[in-house]
Amino acid sequence: MITLLLLLGAPGSGKGTFTSEFVRATGCSRFSTGECFRSVMNDPSHPFYEAVRARMDEADFVPDDLTLKVVRGQLAKYAKGTTILMDGFPRTRVQAEALDELDATLQIGGIFFLDVPESELAQRLLGRRLCLVCGSIYHQELRPPKADELCDTCRIPLTRRYDDTAEWIPKRIGAFAERTAPVVDYYERQDRLIRVDGTLAPQDAVAFARTHLQDDRAEKAEEAS
Repeated sequence: MITLLLLLGAPGSGKGTFTSEFVRATGCSRFSTGECFRSVMNDPSHPFYEAVRARMDEADFVPDDLTLKVVRGQLAKYAKGTTILMDGFPRTRVQAEALDELDATLQIGGIFFLDVPESELAQRLLGRRLCLVCGSIYHQELRPPKADELCDTCRIPLTRRYDDTAEWIPKRIGAFAERTAPVVDYYERQDRLIRVDGTLAPQDAVAFARTHLQDDRAEKAEEAS
């Protein structure tokens, strides 16, 4: 059995930082749909190469049916007994409902939502900087590198995502409200959602998530007995 932990959150909520800290603290695997699609785009032999590349080149959302096929194909590569933190999936209500119809080799072990006030999201995105080598995430004000615009580990110039701009940010937050906020509501109505204060320090946010995940599992085990 493969256990999936789902991580939901708006752009700028800190999903990448949370994921890195959670993986460090627990030793689980991580799965990013963004990285998954990029790996498909870099492999012309992949069966969905053309379809995914056409969407990504246009900075468009990948359709639900194609997303599900790509994600299921990637998950099939993991060994039984693996726990995977899913960053960026599901992104729509359709994907969430499809995830509830998993085969016997997969189970959802917990669902986290990084809750950050919308007024703070734009500030986080505008100041975010990335290292393209090690994947470290910085912020010009909240988590600056030791040397200006250089990765602490790789010592190479940091970069910013093409859509971390004043032009793109409102579109991304609007897309989240339209596509992914209904997923949060879907899980919350089922009393399956663990809300995590996304303004906490990463270590504190992860500690809170792990504690509530354990409490949730213990409660469900008690109800089943």
